[in-house]
Amino acid sequence: MPRPDHFEIHTQDPDRAKEFYHTLFGWDFSQWPEDPRWLVPEGAIPHQGASPADPFVVTVSVDDCQGAVDTALQAGGSLALNRQPVPGVGWLAYIEDTEGNILGLLEHDPDAG
Repeated sequence: MPRPDHFEIHTQDPDRAKEFYHTLFGWDFSQWPEDPRWLVPEGAIPHQGASPADPFVVTVSVDDCQGAVDTALQAGGSLALNRQPVPGVGWLAYIEDTEGNILGLLEHDPDAG
């Protein structure tokens, strides 16, 4: 199945965003010389100003959907959509990160529903 090879999370405060995503997923960041983007293996956090008017939502697999929601809230995010079952797939919730981006959190569980 096709999957994203790269994504970019728009931010006005890269340090705040890096801290949020490190806290939530344990992502570590690196930076190419003379490149404004901070990189993780699957994506980047660019410093491009405000988020687009119609954001592109990325959903990340997590081991514990509710635990990830709780961690996101403690790290400064907010709840966009409560955890809910996706029958035959798993548990899904949406959060808003510290930069106003919407992020899906999916716990795979074929018995959800």
